[in-house]
Amino acid sequence: NYRGCAIGGFYGLLLHKAGHRVRFLVRESPRWEALQKLLLEKGWHLGCSAEPSWEAVMQPKDVPDCFTTDPAKALAGVDYVLVATKRTENMAVHEKLMRHNITCPVVFLQNGINICKPLGEVPYQAIETVVLFNAVNDMEAGKIILTQERSDAKLILDAKQPASAELAEILNNTGVVAKADPEFAAIQSGKLRVNLINAVNALSGMTIEPMMGQAGYRLVLAEIVSEAMAVFNRAGIHPKDARTPYLTGEMYIWLLRAPQWVYHRTLARQVRGRGKGRTSMAQDLIAGRVPTEIDFLNGEIARMGKEYGIPTPANDKIIELIKEAERKNAGSPNIPPDELARQIGASPGHQALSVVLLVGALLVLSVALFVAWL
Repeated sequence: NYRGCAIGGFYGLLLHKAGHRVRFLVRESPRWEALQKLLLEKGWHLGCSAEPSWEAVMQPKDVPDCFTTDPAKALAGVDYVLVATKRTENMAVHEKLMRHNITCPVVFLQNGINICKPLGEVPYQAIETVVLFNAVNDMEAGKIILTQERSDAKLILDAKQPASAELAEILNNTGVVAKADPEFAAIQSGKLRVNLINAVNALSGMTIEPMMGQAGYRLVLAEIVSEAMAVFNRAGIHPKDARTPYLTGEMYIWLLRAPQWVYHRTLARQVRGRGKGRTSMAQDLIAGRVPTEIDFLNGEIARMGKEYGIPTPANDKIIELIKEAERKNAGSPNIPPDELARQIGASPGHQALSVVLLVGALLVLSVALFVAWL
């Protein structure tokens, strides 16, 4: 693992618990010195907010062997490299791998699409993945928290790569779900659609569950997802949500714009248990780790919009607001829901339209059931 972040730490601790030899490559920094002191005292813990009794632990005595700042030591004789850095660092990671003659499979645990394309031809097997869960790294407690049930913590690997199936089997044996999927491209674009929540969460200053309970933030999310779906449709891309394949993009947008009572009976169930969780972009802004990955999420939608002639004003504004927060580097701007909706141009009129569509859908369903009964 190239850096002990939340997702990399999650898989590293699971593999360590399962008996695999794991080495974390970390940077020399005051932050690492403080973390090292904590780990040597308390160890490193992985917990689950939905399963309080479950835990994976790296004992303090194991820390010196599992962590190093020396790339040569970290990369010597490895079977797999898991890259869990931000995408902004991928070229630097690639150059380090090249210097140390890495030819084993390299797995990128990152958001977005076309992750490895900028790297060009590589001597190792580059495996893109889709991470279908959220985890929070509590540095002060020396603990990573999975903010949903373990059975929902899924990793999808690109089945086109030969090593994907073997790695999926290894990870499945640690107690979480991993799968090499032939529909990887559709799932990856579906995850990008889901990840558009990241910037909204970063701008809100709130944790995920209460943020999604605010109609204004949902309207903003509906607007940027709507633009993404228009871009995907023009590009001939058909996103698939691996967790809820029945939930189409159009239905997702409709539910985001639906009345509060509809939201609480549908989408709210997906974010339940994530009350203390924040998206990775929100965590980066709060911790001052800038730049964020905005260029690879909403920026990808804006780039494709220009390529295919589809306007993306809502995504453009989100990008502008995040980059402004990056420049200030003072954490989240804590923009209230109605103010953010105003700046994005997300109209409350869309909610009224959703009510009309809901009534229409119920009428059609009633007629269909009546005809079936006859």
